[in-house]
Amino acid sequence: MLWLTVISTGLLRLYFKRCCFVGWTQERFLIISWILSGEGDLNLLWVLIY
Repeated sequence: MLWLTVISTGLLRLYFKRCCFVGWTQERFLIISWILSGEGDLNLLWVLIY
């Protein structure tokens, strides 16, 4: 299941980067809130921050 989370996180990042109006702070905020909502893996939070 972890690989599925990694793939979906990568797709989310690609999706947000394709939207020109979404800045990097908004992208990280959306992904962090997605992780905190329980949908994502908390371990990926550190990968996204650094």
